[in-house]
Amino acid sequence: MARKEVRYFSAIAIAAIVMIAAFRLTANSEAKIGLIGFDGPRMMLLAKASEKTGIRVAGISPDRLLGEDLPSHDLIYLNVHGLNINEAVTKALDQMKAKGTKVVALGGNRDLVQQVSNVDLKAEHPELMDYWRYGGLENYKRLLSYSDIQFSNASGQVEAPIPTPSDGIYHPDSEDIFTSYSDYDKWYKAQEGYKAESPMVVMTGSVGWQTGDTATTDAVIRRFEKEGVRVAAIFGREKRLEMIKEAKTDAIVTRAHGRWQGNQGPAFLEENDIPLIHSTWLSETVEDWMTGGKKPNGRGMAMNVSVPELDGAVEPMAIAGRGVNDEGYAIRVPIPERIERVVERTLGWIRLQRTSNPNKRVAIVYYAGPGKGDIGGGGLDVYPSLVTFLERMKKAGYQVNDIPDKDALRAMVDSFGRNVGSWAPGELERLVKNEQVVMLPLETYKAWFKEILSPKNQERVIKAHGEAPGNGMVYIKEGKEYLVIPQVPMGNVVLLPQPGKGGDEDDETIYGADATPPPHQYLAVYFWLEKGFKAEGLVHYGTHGNLEFLPGKPAIMTGDDWGDLLVGTMPNIYVYIMDDVGEALTAKHRSYAAIVSYLTPPLVEADIYGDLKVLQNLIHHYKNADDGMLKVEYSRDVTNKFTELKLDLDLGITIKEGLMTEDQIKEVDAYLHRLAAEKMPDGLHVHGKVPETDALVPIVRSMIGDNYLETLAEILPFEETVDEETKHEIAKEKGEALLRYVLVDGLTQEAALKKVMAARE
Repeated sequence: MARKEVRYFSAIAIAAIVMIAAFRLTANSEAKIGLIGFDGPRMMLLAKASEKTGIRVAGISPDRLLGEDLPSHDLIYLNVHGLNINEAVTKALDQMKAKGTKVVALGGNRDLVQQVSNVDLKAEHPELMDYWRYGGLENYKRLLSYSDIQFSNASGQVEAPIPTPSDGIYHPDSEDIFTSYSDYDKWYKAQEGYKAESPMVVMTGSVGWQTGDTATTDAVIRRFEKEGVRVAAIFGREKRLEMIKEAKTDAIVTRAHGRWQGNQGPAFLEENDIPLIHSTWLSETVEDWMTGGKKPNGRGMAMNVSVPELDGAVEPMAIAGRGVNDEGYAIRVPIPERIERVVERTLGWIRLQRTSNPNKRVAIVYYAGPGKGDIGGGGLDVYPSLVTFLERMKKAGYQVNDIPDKDALRAMVDSFGRNVGSWAPGELERLVKNEQVVMLPLETYKAWFKEILSPKNQERVIKAHGEAPGNGMVYIKEGKEYLVIPQVPMGNVVLLPQPGKGGDEDDETIYGADATPPPHQYLAVYFWLEKGFKAEGLVHYGTHGNLEFLPGKPAIMTGDDWGDLLVGTMPNIYVYIMDDVGEALTAKHRSYAAIVSYLTPPLVEADIYGDLKVLQNLIHHYKNADDGMLKVEYSRDVTNKFTELKLDLDLGITIKEGLMTEDQIKEVDAYLHRLAAEKMPDGLHVHGKVPETDALVPIVRSMIGDNYLETLAEILPFEETVDEETKHEIAKEKGEALLRYVLVDGLTQEAALKKVMAARE
């Protein structure tokens, strides 16, 4: 049975248990205490408190307040958030109160609570609010005892509410909440199976114990501990960071709905080199999430995905979805298959940390189309960048053998590191003659195909590309079929081209299409990286590849989405250009990428030339001419050139009476200036190298915009006869000189400005 076939059986079982528990509460019509409008987890915790104390409680459907068979209990607790307090409900409550039932309203505003309640919570029974507010099993036990004594004339000793800590550590095997890490560590060390050398994982956001909503937390803890990992489920904010520091954690799994630790979080993670894995709750049911094709709504996307990323969170995954029990109460249902993936990928990051650099196996994937075309990288000079990257890896202790120079690397890629289309069998023959190329037996691939993919996804691939091995990169040797995986091996580091999405089709035409599943050879490459090469780390090098454009959800992937399936358990580091934020986010959300940015190439102003420059000069003459015939002639020249270039179609300008108006000429002049100021790359960036000093001026110039030129033009000592156009050109020249004095010559800003002001034209 494929792994994906069993992913939700446990979730269904848990939901069924919750429903049964709620039903037992509701069915107990002789209970002394009735509960209306409470959610499923809280009802479960109250059921446990009822079992411990022997005091019967009953969950009451709100519908019973609208019928003739009204509940009959000594006391009713009513959560106004879970009930619409309308005229009919108020009438039913009044009838119950007239028969001696005490009603305590919780939640909502003070006026509404006083209107519904016939118990004085402030003067006579202030403890009631504290029992509910503090929460937890012990307080709920004391709440039931207090209620029985005060409202049902039972005998016994009232026990005061126990204030619950705002910060602490939860574990399902302890009835106590630990308020310090040292207390938790002492208890944890005494538990069976504890190993001090095991990895440590901290979970944050574990406050469900107060309301009984612990099923997901418990499932995550159990799954980590099954792998021999120590876990601390820490809640609160004031002391959380302090306890995390004491735990000396290898990774953090956060369930923050928004910021994780405010402004302190990113600095702490960076300083301690700790990955922050983000798991989240679905606002919809698991079934709706699985079958729906959309990303979370605006608020859900922001709070569950985007905002946690401000703190450095990566890999947004859903570990629980919404469910409904018999009484219509919302419950959170764990998603075992997704919890499994969170654990696997967290352990992948820990493995990457704990494996010594000489023993780490790293795969570097670059984008290359079929044939002998150069590899691309979105503004990146890839060959010298890869050489620099490999040299830095070797210096850091990675086992990288025989690093070539950029020209030798290009030759190696051409020989055995490129994809080959099936339309060029001779090229494939030449490729497989290189012993560096991986020949993956078809039987091995088929076994991985069945192990990793669900039957549904297997069917999708076969429907799109035929039975394995398909047509792309397939070689037959001595009657045996192989899938060919090109690579450039360098010890424990391997470079390889990203496989083509198109299979036997034109890869370029479906590069960004996300409706077709990847072909067999594509799957074979990523399966082999995890199961054959056994990569501790995966690096996608350069902007951008096609993995993030495979079929799947835009964010919070399921176990059937291709980005999730192919990245597997391998940490994915994506080297991406800094100014393509939108597609970088796509890579983060659809391939679990941790983005490492590189600079854009040096940018220079594009300027204008040819006929556009002629038009700009004519406008310049027009603006400087005195009113009269000469100005009219220049306007005619401007109009003729403008019409010749057909700019009226671009700008939507209609010329009446044969000549452009002054306002129209001003509009064209502004348009030409915008064109001239457009930025264009000047060469390519080499990753890991600071731009040459000559490139710094245009880079900084493009970053700071034109506002500083306008300010400079205001303070420069111009003659009265200098027109605005000339002022702009002089300010531009002086502005670049000012930047050069600071960035290249090392002058202070004050000294550079004095030098610019002193220079004469």
